[in-house]
Amino acid sequence: MKYPDTRLIRPSSPSFFKYGSLEHTERLKQILIDNQFYFSTQSQLNDPDECLPIFSYDRPLEELLNYLCAVHLEENPNTTAARLEKIREDWRLKGKNRLIEEFGKIFINMFRDKTGILSLSMDGENTVLWAHYGDNHKGYCLEICNDPSIQCFEVIYDEKTPFEPSANLDARSLEYLYTKQPAWSYEKEVRVIDVPGPKSFPPEWILSITLGRYISKENKMKVLGWISRNPIQVTVKQAFYNESTQKLEYSVIDLTGI
Repeated sequence: MKYPDTRLIRPSSPSFFKYGSLEHTERLKQILIDNQFYFSTQSQLNDPDECLPIFSYDRPLEELLNYLCAVHLEENPNTTAARLEKIREDWRLKGKNRLIEEFGKIFINMFRDKTGILSLSMDGENTVLWAHYGDNHKGYCLEICNDPSIQCFEVIYDEKTPFEPSANLDARSLEYLYTKQPAWSYEKEVRVIDVPGPKSFPPEWILSITLGRYISKENKMKVLGWISRNPIQVTVKQAFYNESTQKLEYSVIDLTGI
């Protein structure tokens, strides 16, 4: 599904995948036991350019001043009319280009740690993702159902559309949150945006978990123990290398007796 007047597409794939490391097992335990996904902030992402806008403004200076004044009042509701007019005049004297530059710094500082990102993939058998995010097959890959209630969009692998400050932000204005450089296109990423930190989800969203080819016995037993405590039946698979076919394959683990 494509949203009108934007490049944003709601993915149609039946499920999504999340690769992860077991270096810190608490994150997976939080998902399987507490039914919570962790939404990272921009500063926690591996690409320092992610979820940061580039700025442009072609409309009159007064519109930008109106927007900045509205933002200032929201953050400082006790500001008097006289004080706000003084702030407006100080901003006006700086000129439009300087104002846009300063606004960019203020905007990034305001929203960098107020936006939460959950990154998923549409590819559950991606060897590069296993290497980068699955700890070289010592980690895991979760399969998550594409529930209609999940507000997500496919990542756009292209140059960012310039962000124009406005009091009426629409979906097109926020495309920068879903845009990455084309070099990352192999990830086939789907992105969910919310507030940072843990966010609860229905346990039935987890369809399966695949354990990496080189997962340690200790971590494998931990994961199986968590799965056994989950009220929803989750399929557990083990990745292995088939020497006959010379391919990575997956076998279902029998959870009986665990």
